[in-house]
Amino acid sequence: MRDRGWVEFSVYPLFSPQSLIAEGTANFGKEVVFTKAERLAFEKEVLWPAAALDSSRAEEFYAVQDLVKQLNYATNEAARRYVNGEIDANAAATWLQKYALMDEKRAKQSARFIEKYQQLRH
Repeated sequence: MRDRGWVEFSVYPLFSPQSLIAEGTANFGKEVVFTKAERLAFEKEVLWPAAALDSSRAEEFYAVQDLVKQLNYATNEAARRYVNGEIDANAAATWLQKYALMDEKRAKQSARFIEKYQQLRH
């Protein structure tokens, strides 16, 4: 971006095609480059030590992450209910605490995010 002078690419509007591409690349790029076993080996041998993290529990970390990912659907459901007017912000935060296992602060922050950005879709 800097080398090419493309300053317009330094900011991505949240709901834009470029944001979708950037998020998708960030979230799924590693799966294109590495198999799961290759990624784990690289992270354990290179990244975790570089970050001064104990890599002996990397498998356990990813097992927990896989379980937590299953809770993402609860966030989607809270957003759907809130945007459709079925629940208010407090109920959305309570839903997120119960079903997405968020702490109170994060749940309220997520409800504010949903409230703020759902308006852009209209």
